[in-house]
Amino acid sequence: MNAGDERARRPRGTPAGGQFAARRRPEADLDLDEPRWEQLTLPGMERTLDLSTTHSEVMELLDPTLYPVETRRSMARSFRPGVAEVVSRDPHPAVRQMAFDGWDLSEGSFERIINDDDTVRARLLAAPA
Repeated sequence: MNAGDERARRPRGTPAGGQFAARRRPEADLDLDEPRWEQLTLPGMERTLDLSTTHSEVMELLDPTLYPVETRRSMARSFRPGVAEVVSRDPHPAVRQMAFDGWDLSEGSFERIINDDDTVRARLLAAPA
């Protein structure tokens, strides 16, 4: 600072109106009291799923003897622990291929489905063009 500089100094920590000065901004268009999560109704089901669906309900929905392929494929997208392992053993290759995206798929299961021609073919058919 030069001797002839007459700028007023402010105490440290006091905003001076620069780029970090407080500004008025419009309120966000978000209501925190209203649930924002959509509910999901799966094919072949009478009930609706939401975030309160329990882990055991998700695992039941993966049962190939009770629910159609579309329902099992939808539930395969759940990030619940163990889902990828269950999905990797599904009898339908279109469901099994969903296990590739599982965060907790074991190495053994990954090796098994990567070497399964039907699962790999289903994966290629499901891939975006």
